[in-house]
Amino acid sequence: MTNDAQSEYMAARLEWDDRFASQRKTVRALGAITILSLGIGALGLGYGIWTGARTQYIPYIVQVDQLGRTEIAADPVRVGNWPAHVIKRELELFIQRYRTVSPDLSVVSQNHHALEKFLPSGSAAVEKIRNHMSQPANDPVKRAAVETVSVEIKSVNFVSGSSWRVEWVEAAYARQSGRARGAKRFVGIVQIEFRTPKSREILKDNPLGLFLVDLDVQEVGNE
Repeated sequence: MTNDAQSEYMAARLEWDDRFASQRKTVRALGAITILSLGIGALGLGYGIWTGARTQYIPYIVQVDQLGRTEIAADPVRVGNWPAHVIKRELELFIQRYRTVSPDLSVVSQNHHALEKFLPSGSAAVEKIRNHMSQPANDPVKRAAVETVSVEIKSVNFVSGSSWRVEWVEAAYARQSGRARGAKRFVGIVQIEFRTPKSREILKDNPLGLFLVDLDVQEVGNE
């Protein structure tokens, strides 16, 4: 090999080595960037899960005038002691959703989805309502095929501690003819707790943070 040929060969070899060396550096840099991006993404995901688990929605009251327009009021504060009439209204709505049998199955579904927002997981109230609904005679979907039931709340009264007494009448009507099938009176003793809603979904249906932890229902006679 002549000197000129050897020089050209060495030059070409150096150029080839430099080219592959540059590519190896690029690959290493891309690998490092990929690993760094995955690490940042994992940290962001972990932080999102952590903050989501700790998020709490605190209900506030907004002052309005008689026409429904907002008014200037004091700084909003978290309401801890709700008035008795507000609690009574929430308990009335709960019982009506729980015991009403509507011919519209979408209403039945909406009612029971709303009930879930008032029942803490693992509570005695959850088990008692679940057992009640599991009986074929009390299944609102099956009952809706033959009858409808309207609920009239007679009274809601404070008992003591966290317990309230609710009285109501359930009037049943034949699905096809609409004829009255009788009315029964019930009494329920409800034990409640106030907790801060932990999700927007719960806050929508349960803005007070009122949860039923226990519920005992007894039939006390016919109307």
